[in-house]
Amino acid sequence: MKIKRAIILGAGFGKRMHPITKKIPKPLVKIKNKTILENSINFLISIGVEHIIINTHYLQNQIYNFLKNKKFSCKIDLVYEKKKI
Repeated sequence: MKIKRAIILGAGFGKRMHPITKKIPKPLVKIKNKTILENSINFLISIGVEHIIINTHYLQNQIYNFLKNKKFSCKIDLVYEKKKI
């Protein structure tokens, strides 16, 4: 059985990573010149996932813009948690 869909939980405030996450959401923190989000997406693609859903909240526009400027070989949908997370 292959996993076709996955969710990445990206809505947190990243408080344990302050001050790094005061201006950038945790999924966009870079490690060795790649964001945590990009590494996660690439891993999921490598195991055959075709549809990724990412929930967002804190600084969600940055995540949206990041994905808009990247091309991945799978479908990616964002879900914005508008109220409390």
